Amino acid sequence: MPSIYKLVFLLLALVATAHADPCTSEDYAEAHYGECCAQGNYKKDGHSDICKTVGPKVKARKEL
Repeated sequence: MPSIYKLVFLLLALVATAHADPCTSEDYAEAHYGECCAQGNYKKDGHSDICKTVGPKVKARKEL
């Protein structure tokens, strides 16, 4: 019976990593700023810190 629990846990872990949020990657968040940070998306779990990092970079490019 314990092996069934291990299998279920492993499957849940695989599903969780398969649906990882790409917006937590700095490169992705910078390239997709509107999707990841704009319009309140910075409030989503894991987005706040990355948006603080990439936000000034994106905004500086727009000023040029």
